[in-house]
Amino acid sequence: MRSFRSAGVGAGLSLVLAAGVWCAAPRAEAVVLKVEVSAVRVSVGQTYTVTATVAPSDNPLPVTFTDNGSEIAQVMAAGPTASTDWSPSTGGTHELAASQPDAGARYVTVTVTE
Repeated sequence: MRSFRSAGVGAGLSLVLAAGVWCAAPRAEAVVLKVEVSAVRVSVGQTYTVTATVAPSDNPLPVTFTDNGSEIAQVMAAGPTASTDWSPSTGGTHELAASQPDAGARYVTVTVTE
C-alpha cells in the first residue's frame, strides 16, 4: 500500500507540473492591427492624435510611433489602443507607423498641407 501511495503522489505531482507548464505557456504574439489619425485634413503646425489598435487588448509591449521613419513617441497601450500627439512641421506626404517589438508595423499615409 505504501508503494501505491507513492506512485499516486508521483503521478499527481507530474500532472500538476504538466498543468503548470501549460498555464505558463506564452500568450499569443502582439500585433498592431491599425493606425489612425484624428483628422482627415492635416496642416503644418497643428496637433493631431495618432492612435494604434493592438492585440491582444492586454498587450504588455510598448508601441513606437514614427513619422517617415523618425520616432515621435513610445507609449504603453491602454487596453486595446495606444495614442500620442503629433504635430507635423513640414508639408507633403507623411508615412505614420506604429510598431511593437517583434510584431511588425502598420502604416497610414497622410498628406500634410502648408
